[in-house]
Amino acid sequence: MEDYYNLSLPVKDFKSVQDSLEKQIEGEIISGFKCDGCQQEVEVQKRTLITETPNVLIVHLQRIVFNFDTF
Repeated sequence: MEDYYNLSLPVKDFKSVQDSLEKQIEGEIISGFKCDGCQQEVEVQKRTLITETPNVLIVHLQRIVFNFDTF
C-alpha cells in the first residue's frame, strides 16, 4: 500500500470519468510472468485498487494524446 494524492485518468474514448476510473481499476493480464516461488511462467493481473482516498485528491484528465509517428 502507498499513499497518493494525484490520479491521472485517460478520457479519450470514454463517455465519463467514472468509465475511465472503472477501466483503470479493472487492470490488465500480463502473460509470461516468471513466478519467484515455482519458477514457472504464469499469467498475473496487474491493477490499481483504491482503498482510501485522501482529504484532497487531484484528478488529472489526460485529454491530449501525443503521437510520435505524426510529429
